[in-house]
Amino acid sequence: YASRGLGDVYKRQTMKSLLTSKGDTNRAAKACDCATVLNKQQALDIKNAGYTHVGRYLTGSVGKEHTPKYLTSTEVKNIENAGLSVFPIYQDGGYELNYFKDPSQGSVDAQTAILAAERIGIPSGTTIYFAVDFDCYSYQIDTFIIPYFEQIHMIFFSSTNDKNYKVGIYAPRYVLSLIHISEPTR
Repeated sequence: YASRGLGDVYKRQTMKSLLTSKGDTNRAAKACDCATVLNKQQALDIKNAGYTHVGRYLTGSVGKEHTPKYLTSTEVKNIENAGLSVFPIYQDGGYELNYFKDPSQGSVDAQTAILAAERIGIPSGTTIYFAVDFDCYSYQIDTFIIPYFEQIHMIFFSSTNDKNYKVGIYAPRYVLSLIHISEPTR
């Protein structure tokens, strides 16, 4: 510890950034996500706030009243007419470890996401982001999260996915740093 090179400083900064979930709080965001089904005015308000992309959920509901949070074809038009791009997110759970403990959950989620994307006309080749919505330890990622994405990968690269949708991950930086999705040839 007598002397540290500049590389040690960068390594330490990188490690600290992976351990916190704040990231660069001074960085301007160009994308947002929301569970609200956006009307024309809300989409315009998001655009006027400086955003270019909005993430919306393919399925599900929120709250005790089970308010729908799922993207509709009308909403896609509202978003696009406001000059925004939409990125689809799949999350019907995933905010606690138990969700990932069933080995078949990834297959179920992949099939559900593909059907929902097709239902509302998401274009071929679009990336669908699957949510891991909690901070997890590396052993949890290795034991549960990676197998979950392996199941998703298996379905996305099967004949079930005739729209050639891509797999994305919507998760804390640490999860992203440990999971790598490759694109096999068909």
